[in-house]
Amino acid sequence: MEVLLKITGGKFIPEIQVPESITILEVKQQIEVLIKVEVDRQTLKFNNEELKNDKTIADYDIKSSADVALEVTPMPGDPRYDIVVKLSYQDGPVTVRQTSLVAEMRAKVARLWGIPLKNTTLKMGSIMIDDDEAPVSAYYLCPGCVIEAEIKAYR
Repeated sequence: MEVLLKITGGKFIPEIQVPESITILEVKQQIEVLIKVEVDRQTLKFNNEELKNDKTIADYDIKSSADVALEVTPMPGDPRYDIVVKLSYQDGPVTVRQTSLVAEMRAKVARLWGIPLKNTTLKMGSIMIDDDEAPVSAYYLCPGCVIEAEIKAYR
């Protein structure tokens, strides 16, 4: 039987469809593909219980549409890394730390292209990156991530 898992813990909630027989390690590997967070940095919890890598979804009696909490261990030393920001006419690297606030990242994007800050919207796929007080890690932004910048019409 297939189970739909909602991965909570960040500013967006990815969903994955998995068989009940899948191990937690295999779930983590799917999460790594989906949001680019390494398996060894992931801790999954269901009903406040940490899920063990060698157990299966069925072992924990997790049913479809269940919320599984993802905790991400910070990268050691809070290193700087580049993400790629795409604008309709060009791409550019922006250096951040996982503890950088979204507001700081938006300001760097605005400076990079000389865009007024209030006219800049950031997205990753269909997810709006809009909570200026949140760290970029809340959106699972990782080294090499690609986000899109949109410029609202000047007024």
